[in-house]
Amino acid sequence: MNHNRTVNTIHTKFQSDITFMHTTHPHISYTFGEVGSALAGSTLTDTSLGVALWTADFMLHSMALGVAHVNMQLGNDFSIASWQPVDTPRKPAQVHGNFYGQVFVADFIGTEGGLQITPLKELPSAQHPNLVGYAGYNSGTLTKLAILDLQFWAHNSSSERPSRNISVEVGNDVKQVRVERLTSPLGATAFQQNITWAGNRWSKESNGIAQKV
Repeated sequence: MNHNRTVNTIHTKFQSDITFMHTTHPHISYTFGEVGSALAGSTLTDTSLGVALWTADFMLHSMALGVAHVNMQLGNDFSIASWQPVDTPRKPAQVHGNFYGQVFVADFIGTEGGLQITPLKELPSAQHPNLVGYAGYNSGTLTKLAILDLQFWAHNSSSERPSRNISVEVGNDVKQVRVERLTSPLGATAFQQNITWAGNRWSKESNGIAQKV
C-alpha cells in the first residue's frame, strides 16, 4: 500500500494529459477507464482491506487532480473486480475488498454538490510516511476529511498493531462532527467478511445489501 508509488504513477502517466485537457478543453470531462487494483495478485488479495485502502487512495487522489470519473473493471473471475456475482470453477461468489473502498469514496463525495478535493500535504512526515489525507470542500466550504493509514499490518504479525493519534481543530461554528471508519480487527490482509465501513458489511449472504455489525 505505497501511496508515493500510486501518486508517482498517476503523475508520470497522466498528469500532462489531465493538464492539457483542462487547459484546452475544459468542457470535456477526464475519465480513468478500466482501472484495477495494483495490489491484485500480491500478498494482499482481492478480498482484503489493503485493496480497499488502495482503491480509496487512488480514487481520491485522482479526483484531486481533476479526474471527473473513475470506472473500475468488472467481470467474472476478475481479481480486481468489486465483486464476483456467481460461483465459477475458479472463484466463489463474494464481495471483494475494493468494493469497500468505492463505498468509502462514494460517501465522501456525498450528495451536497460543488465538491473539490485537495490532498492534505501536512500529514505525511518522516515519522508517518504512510499517513495520507484529503480535504473535501462543498462550494468552497470545508465539510469533510479523509485520513488513510496505509502502513501494512497483518493479524499474524509478531509486532503490535500500530496506531496514530490525529487531532483536528474545527471552528466555533461547527456544532456536530461524524466519524466513520474503514477497518478490520485483522488488519491489511483481512478478508471481506471481517471488513466494515461505517459499521456496515456487504456479503454474498446479504445479497449485497449493507448489514450493520
